[in-house]
Amino acid sequence: VLSASKVPTARPLFISRPLVGEPLPAQLRAGLQLEAEFLFSGVRPSVLLTRTNQVKFKRRQQNDSKKVQRTVARPTAASSVQELIWPQFRIDLLPKTNKKPARLNFEFQSRIAPFPSGTQLRSRADRSGFLVVWPNGRSYRVVPESALSALFRERRADVTPPLPTSVEKGLPEKQLGKTAEVQLLKNSSVEVRILSIVAPESGGEQLCRLLLSIGRVARSAQFCRDDLLPVRVEFTFFDRKLSAIFQVKQIEEVANMQGSRFLMPPQMPIFKPGELPPKSNRFWQDTELKELGFDLNSENKYRIKNESLEHLYLVAQTIPVAILSPGQEMTLPDFKESSLALRGLLGRAFTAEVNLKGHPHWLVNNDLDLIVEETSREEAGP
Repeated sequence: VLSASKVPTARPLFISRPLVGEPLPAQLRAGLQLEAEFLFSGVRPSVLLTRTNQVKFKRRQQNDSKKVQRTVARPTAASSVQELIWPQFRIDLLPKTNKKPARLNFEFQSRIAPFPSGTQLRSRADRSGFLVVWPNGRSYRVVPESALSALFRERRADVTPPLPTSVEKGLPEKQLGKTAEVQLLKNSSVEVRILSIVAPESGGEQLCRLLLSIGRVARSAQFCRDDLLPVRVEFTFFDRKLSAIFQVKQIEEVANMQGSRFLMPPQMPIFKPGELPPKSNRFWQDTELKELGFDLNSENKYRIKNESLEHLYLVAQTIPVAILSPGQEMTLPDFKESSLALRGLLGRAFTAEVNLKGHPHWLVNNDLDLIVEETSREEAGP
């Protein structure tokens, strides 16, 4: 087991005052554009919403490369575009040159996410910290690297210091048709298994740094190298024993990257210290809920209150419906499939699916257990 080695200290971005603008040409050098998703380990349905009357479930087992697809006939939400539910990302990487540092743009591209679609995280190799850029492309704030774990898990920019981390080398595996190097990192909070393909001058170190910051791993040249691009990162949080997986689905070489996507600060900037992009906790409109299997006309309602300290995805059958903030209560219409699960924003918190029939009131306590609230016959209804 090797301990982490330090890298030359990057200058921190100023948190409390606006950044000085920087010139960048409209078109830059070649770079990489990645499509990626964040999913929970085990069998995880990925529901594809289309204009048809079917929902396609692509089921992926925890450790295999085989995909089994089954189609379930069910009306879906009307959508002008195809949309995968569960967090999706577009990642732009700009490699370093002799005069310019590597840069990253990490963009949320699904409504099922802690932040609204279009929110970006931007970074550059010679600075520590990240810019959070609002979907309007102008508003921004700065967060330190040590705040990324809380940012993804709690939608807050609270600083949580990195933890001492050890690393072991694993046996190579195949990813995206290429041989991937495997590293296993461990600290007192999380075990991270990172699979990376050789990609010289890709800027992959920037993506690696972002992903490991989620697990409270300090930047290190031993963990993240310039010539490696992470394509799969598995998180296992020790307190909940549930893994979450970041998976790159597609890599595309782009001859001329769009310069404005890397600007720090963004064009025509609006500095918003202490704020984060606002987001509705409910993912679907009532008309969409109806198409997804909810009975809006039924007298049966389910009331769920989150009395834990976690932000939780409320998942009805296989469909994320909302994020429940600590202390938040939400009422759902009757759902034909009648099962519910709660998962943390990084898959860290988990309750097994439970049947809701006959139990209209639920609480989520600090142990992240679902508890049935006893109700009177009058309150419960006929």
